[in-house]
Amino acid sequence: MRQQLGLPGERQRHAEVLADLIDVLARSGRALVTWQAWRTAEPNAGSPWLERLTVFHRLAYGDDLVRRAGPVPVAPAGPPAPTPAAPRLAGAPKRLSASAWQAMVDCPYRFFARHGLGLGEAEEVAEGMEKADYGERVHEILRRFHADHPVLSASPREVLLADLEATTEAAFRGRERDDYLALAWRQRWLGHLPAYLDWALAREASGRRWRESETRFEKEWPLPGGGAVTLYGRLDRIDDGPAGPELLDYKTQNRSVLRSRLKVAGEDVQLPFYGLLAGAAEAGLVALDDDRVELVALPRPLAEASAEEGARLAATLAALAAGAPLPAHGAPETCRRCEMRGLCRRP
Repeated sequence: MRQQLGLPGERQRHAEVLADLIDVLARSGRALVTWQAWRTAEPNAGSPWLERLTVFHRLAYGDDLVRRAGPVPVAPAGPPAPTPAAPRLAGAPKRLSASAWQAMVDCPYRFFARHGLGLGEAEEVAEGMEKADYGERVHEILRRFHADHPVLSASPREVLLADLEATTEAAFRGRERDDYLALAWRQRWLGHLPAYLDWALAREASGRRWRESETRFEKEWPLPGGGAVTLYGRLDRIDDGPAGPELLDYKTQNRSVLRSRLKVAGEDVQLPFYGLLAGAAEAGLVALDDDRVELVALPRPLAEASAEEGARLAATLAALAAGAPLPAHGAPETCRRCEMRGLCRRP
């Protein structure tokens, strides 16, 4: 965004700091740089720029310039930290959204902390417009546009593009009065409008028609041994296709990211979960953040994926109702961005 606006970016800022460092060292007769070399018995590397300087001196003069303050600290011996027992919920949840089910699949303990203990992070009031807010506006723009033009081929392309631009201007206008970053986000979306319109017109020409957007669904899902859970969610878009209803979810991400999300069956549960709600024939993610808009389809039949997800969901919730524990077993990527890292004490 900063590059598009002609503003200095991270690379330029780093170059300026490096130039300042070189200037200071060149003007000084002697320089002393210190840093904390160890942190809790783990080595703590210095700046990459200082590493480059020490490597140069070691190769040129046989001395890396480093003067160590003392011996390497050794962690005191003692009993290992206790690993807490996996917690249990008091019964299975009565209502479940796609995001909550995804949290349980990613890491049962994080689900327990968020939804059992109610420790989910409170939403912060953003001073500037962020990508999540941008995505919400894009969703609303497309909802209004397709509601006004349910059959795109009924209007000339230039009329559709002008209306899409006007809807975009209206959606961002109120925010731009308070946040100058909203102007950059609006310009970003305006750059994608021709590509989106090309994709939408081609999709309609293939025999698919927009039916509805931002529709809320709820469905009772039976559990083994009796009882049920209410599944709920809001679907971005439903089209009528040759084989039946098709579910589409808008994503302000590029194609490669979305393909990786759907690569391994069972890791991303959103589309199969929505298939349980709406009973559609096909589903896919619409990549809105590339040079061209593209549908990244679920790589296997939606009915098959939804049936497997429904069986896994029912079995998991039945086990929770019977007192099954919720251990911390998130993948490394999940743990790196988990807000419960300090709570679970996973080894």
